[in-house]
Amino acid sequence: MTTIFRTSLIGVGLTLLTAVAQAKPEYAKKENKACGYCHVKEEGGGRRNMRGVYYAMHNHTFEGFKEGGDAAGVAGATSNAPAKKTGTPAFKMAWSATAPEGTKRIGIGAVGTNGAVAVVSLSGDKITVSKIGDDALIADGVIEGVKDASKFVVGTFAKGKPASIVVPGMVYYRDGDKFASKAAKDISNITGHVKFADGTENIFYFEGAAPEVYSVDPTADKPVSGGKEMVPPDQGAGVYSDITVHPPVELLAALGVPEEGQKTGVIGMFDPRAESKIYVWMVWNGKDGKNVVAVAEGALGGGAEIKPVWTSAGIEGKVLDAAYGKDPKNPKVSGILVLTSSGEGGKVRKLTFYALD
Repeated sequence: MTTIFRTSLIGVGLTLLTAVAQAKPEYAKKENKACGYCHVKEEGGGRRNMRGVYYAMHNHTFEGFKEGGDAAGVAGATSNAPAKKTGTPAFKMAWSATAPEGTKRIGIGAVGTNGAVAVVSLSGDKITVSKIGDDALIADGVIEGVKDASKFVVGTFAKGKPASIVVPGMVYYRDGDKFASKAAKDISNITGHVKFADGTENIFYFEGAAPEVYSVDPTADKPVSGGKEMVPPDQGAGVYSDITVHPPVELLAALGVPEEGQKTGVIGMFDPRAESKIYVWMVWNGKDGKNVVAVAEGALGGGAEIKPVWTSAGIEGKVLDAAYGKDPKNPKVSGILVLTSSGEGGKVRKLTFYALD
């Protein structure tokens, strides 16, 4: 694929997720350190160095920090961390399955029976949690009559607590064979979800300014509280594991995203090999009639042109949605799940999972 993605088209939109990071005098005073200890510039703050990244990731403390560590050390590991596959990410088609007619949005999360990783799908106002059969989804739980269901996100938003499905105003979580719910009035809208490098998962909402970030604990009397600080995307290396955004199509258009990138309405940012290097993934509906999943690298928001470093084979049918997460068939592997429609009237729904190779 020769199409060039411009970071000015993707990065501008993602940059709106965050406020500009600046050195805060109270932190310098608290730690008895000069600004240059945590920031590239000696004075005035700006881009964080590796110490600053660690500090932001660990709730503004240096607990566990090891001076002189490499990028992995900043994330809490040591230089003796076991070897792992590194370099440019590539994916391979792992499996495909049919989905129920009318499915229009998907997610991946540990909301299956006994905390199993499952596919979460939306049809009308019904959210279905499913495991994967030989060639089709098998329902493992249903939530009927969900208001604002098209804005659902799924994840483990509180460490050590049950995973949950969140929509504006409501949190759903598994209680045995069924799903229980709690009101979440503090969440009036949802744009996406973020997973930080330290494993923390949050929900956020933005409309052009700094995001509203939420933490969700479905077992608490008040399930919603404030989330972690989100740094600008071009400072996300070592901070973010993955971000998935479903911005309104009109916002994508206003930001200058080409028509080919607007049709699916989902973009993502991720560190696929946990090596403190951020990539962008998106579905590209090409003018040549071919739809592909593409992964690109570059400094988001830097204004430079970047080219895809990996693209899938052409995808048959219209791409309706995509999600990033663990493979429900093999949770040790992460990848990108794609939902398509095809056939007469677009009634045939199909899921394809591209596993990180």
